[in-house]
Amino acid sequence: MGSPRPSSLGDVLMHARPSRFLLARDLGVRWALLPFLSLLLAACATSKQYDDPIAVMLDRQAGFSDRRSAAAQAEVAMPSDPRRLAALEKLLWDPKYLPWQRQYAIDQLLIHDPQFKAKLDRRIVLIRNWPTRQYVFDLAVEKGWKDFTPAIVRAYAQPAHGMNDAARPERTAIEAMHPGRPVEEVIFDIFANPDSGYGYTQQVAAWSLLCRLRDTSALREHLESLSGSDGLAADLKLISEALHVLPRNKEGVLWMMHLRAPGQRKFWDVAASRVGALDAEQRDGLAMRHLGPLVHADAGVRSQTRAELARAVARRLQGREHVYKGPTFDAPLTDHPQRYADWVEHLAWADLATINLVLDLFANDKIVRALFRQRDRDQIDITSEHGGVLRFTDTGPEARAYAPLVRVNDWKYVPSPEMMEDLYTAVAHYHFHAQRERNERHAGPGRGDMRMADAVRTSCVVLTSVANNRINVDYYQPEGVVVDLGTIVRR
Repeated sequence: MGSPRPSSLGDVLMHARPSRFLLARDLGVRWALLPFLSLLLAACATSKQYDDPIAVMLDRQAGFSDRRSAAAQAEVAMPSDPRRLAALEKLLWDPKYLPWQRQYAIDQLLIHDPQFKAKLDRRIVLIRNWPTRQYVFDLAVEKGWKDFTPAIVRAYAQPAHGMNDAARPERTAIEAMHPGRPVEEVIFDIFANPDSGYGYTQQVAAWSLLCRLRDTSALREHLESLSGSDGLAADLKLISEALHVLPRNKEGVLWMMHLRAPGQRKFWDVAASRVGALDAEQRDGLAMRHLGPLVHADAGVRSQTRAELARAVARRLQGREHVYKGPTFDAPLTDHPQRYADWVEHLAWADLATINLVLDLFANDKIVRALFRQRDRDQIDITSEHGGVLRFTDTGPEARAYAPLVRVNDWKYVPSPEMMEDLYTAVAHYHFHAQRERNERHAGPGRGDMRMADAVRTSCVVLTSVANNRINVDYYQPEGVVVDLGTIVRR
């Protein structure tokens, strides 16, 4: 088994090394730690004493040697003092501290705080520093914390931009803790086993992760194999069978729960009827965001093949005035494709039906007049972008404006919970880029807008002011699809 894990600053000096799992994965980290180990030895050699060692160990302006010496002094003089434990918590959870301080805090809290492992289980997703996450996973493996697996799954469920899922340290930890079992099988047990004791949060995280690791057909097979399931698994199985869609993350599960509410029975029944009438080609790629457009699409559209619908949309876009330019305020997206021809082969039948319905709405005088009024108000308001939902009511189509949840700045729109609930049965979300009257250099969705579409898995429209009497319309959806739909004119 090698040397025991250090549990105090003195032990760290005697056994100073990165964890064996970290060394096996990344020798670069090993060499990067050597300067810190030298400083650690220097700290051990000093006999310097501090009037308030806790203040020094928390002082990010103090030298590493002083911080280590102060931590050692506090460890000896007041090991279980509540003030020291609070300082160790700060070292771990405050993102401004360094990995070696976090790792020391973890080891000390495990010794002196009986509740710390439970806290770590609940809050693991708050650790965004990868060396610290790796340290926790290695610790769980070394100590055989199989009951910590759901926490690791929750961490794994968080997307890590630029890191392949197969190379994630969470996967390595699960493999080490459950030898001989496929990782996906372990994750599926957390999701599907009603007697496991795992809570709803763990089950949703496990499902979100499975949606990343397995394709939709495999997930449907998993659900069909369940017998006597209840809770989340039962709801997913029902929506898969009735509506042929599956939520893929936490936001999608909230969407599903809204549709399962008694007040949405009429919408559910109409959606189920419409989905049941689709052929295999039309169902291909069907997602939660398509249900609202499908409920409101007319029979003529629903009878068309994908090829027929693709040609129909192309004809509607011909001759329109377009502004093929992406925004520059939150990312250099000026070269991001916005032409229909760039994306048509990537669009499912339901995507085309949604775009066609959006074009119908922007041909409606009532909708256009409402949007220009909202654009004019947004242009005056410098505290936030404005936005809302394209939807249908008993009286017809509507562009329903919603005040932002919070006002951050004139380049951001933060949707409210009420807007999100309305979106679940609507056609699309929309917001404005109306910081100035002629705003064409910012036409199209920004990077933050596209991240929102990916997270919520919804259809969106951004409306960019390009003149007093003209607004450019860009449709966008998950996976980076952006289609310029032309401009609308004030009426």
